[in-house]
Amino acid sequence: MPRIAVVAGTRPEAIKLASVVAALNRLNRFNVVVVDSAQHNGLASSTFAEFGIATQKLSAHALGKSLAQRSLMHMRAMSSALADFAPAAVVVQGDTLTTYSAAHAARRLGVVVAHVEAGLRADQPNRPWPEESIRRRIARIAGWHFPPTALAATHLVSEGIDRSAMAMVGNTGIDALRCTLASMSNTPLMMSREILVTLHRREACGLELDQTCAGLCALLDLHPSLRIYFPLHPDPSRTAALRRHLESHSRITLAPALGYREFITRMCSAALVVTDSGGIQEEAPYLGVPTLIVRRETERCEALTWAGIRRVDPVANQILSAGSALLGIARPQPWPFEVSSPFGDGHSGSRIADWLASKLLGTVQMRPADVCAERAIPLVRWA
Repeated sequence: MPRIAVVAGTRPEAIKLASVVAALNRLNRFNVVVVDSAQHNGLASSTFAEFGIATQKLSAHALGKSLAQRSLMHMRAMSSALADFAPAAVVVQGDTLTTYSAAHAARRLGVVVAHVEAGLRADQPNRPWPEESIRRRIARIAGWHFPPTALAATHLVSEGIDRSAMAMVGNTGIDALRCTLASMSNTPLMMSREILVTLHRREACGLELDQTCAGLCALLDLHPSLRIYFPLHPDPSRTAALRRHLESHSRITLAPALGYREFITRMCSAALVVTDSGGIQEEAPYLGVPTLIVRRETERCEALTWAGIRRVDPVANQILSAGSALLGIARPQPWPFEVSSPFGDGHSGSRIADWLASKLLGTVQMRPADVCAERAIPLVRWA
């Protein structure tokens, strides 16, 4: 059987590739190898394990080194691994260092790259750094593109990507969310008085980080019944300043990174989420959780159409004002898991697997009926 290498190195990549791996395995037409670059020091493998997926882990772990040094180490390890695996295609996701290293290595080996979550764009070509630069470069490397939304597909077309090389499939992160919520259907959830916070962007530093932390503390001062729960990024160099600002506050808990199911459970019951995460922007409307995005721009403009999401600059008074407003509103109606929802219905991985089968095998293997229990959803095609 043809071999497909699915490559990840961070927890978000694993979350968004789990349904692709599961769908490829269900087809039983490919030998699927899941590679963990160890960019987040094992978090990708542990996240895949939550979905019952085993990985092969590379020894490219380089926390504490510069971005250029990490890139070189990942590139070397990835080139060696892919040469050994000799895959027919390499599947990557998003805009991480792992994504770029794997895509670049695959191109040098003459292997086609399939890019999941292709076409996301921010207004500034170099912000957020390096994510925006990476995703624009991968568009020129990949042979097959899976934009999650119509807007993402439009971006690719405007950059000269042939429509025959892409399929608009929805967002695979919603697949993981749908499956996790289904497994939690018998778990009662209680609304908490907790603000769930995640901050991990490289640009969240210096004065911007000072302002963000001041805004979080001001929110607690204004709402004395609330607490903050803050799972930290695994790289200690990215969290030292956060600890300096926040760990002495009596109502702020700085915690290790959570498993995916545990994080979703905590998010469901949160009074408010404050984040700079891309994935949370996609998940929040389906959970109905008010969410404040602390970033100067977002490449997920579709999320802003939901009434419970607001974006603010990393400025203390903006965080205080918008956060307080979100805490005061009734929770808007969540988006349904339907094709008409901006990020799709939660069956994107199966569409990607079908596409890969059509390209690599010349046939489309229909998905088992239990993948879409309510109804059969055809591949999304361009008119």
